[in-house]
Amino acid sequence: MVDSGWLGGSEVVRVEYDPTVIGYEKLLTEAKRRKAACRVFAGNDEELAVARKVFDGEAGLVKGKVRVVKDTRYYARRTALRHIPMTRGQLTRANAFLATHPLTKIEEAKVLSPGQLALLARVQKESKRAWPVLFELDPDIAGWRLDRFLAGDTED
Repeated sequence: MVDSGWLGGSEVVRVEYDPTVIGYEKLLTEAKRRKAACRVFAGNDEELAVARKVFDGEAGLVKGKVRVVKDTRYYARRTALRHIPMTRGQLTRANAFLATHPLTKIEEAKVLSPGQLALLARVQKESKRAWPVLFELDPDIAGWRLDRFLAGDTED
């Protein structure tokens, strides 16, 4: 199970896992390798020791309750990014970045491809145009809809 929310002013994701399937250290190592986490809030002292080892000290114990967020796309939804086809991973990372940075700095997050950045620039430049909302769709479907929109076909 995965919940996202806020803990002590940081955006967090709570993950429940089956240790018979994957060990805690391997789970954290994969999260770090995939750049899915930059810090860990561990549930106990044993997990904290492992987390500090994997994340070079960037770990702490959970203190307080995670405030669950219902809209995990809150920041992206309120920007021109809603018109950009993205994978779920890109959307998650972009949304987390936008929680603390303006959209003008999105290139620094290294989340979007050059093509996506070019499309974002075009969407911002042509802001009066009725761009379709694509960020929540499967990337293949979103790309198809975008192609049709750019070709002038607005029918679904």
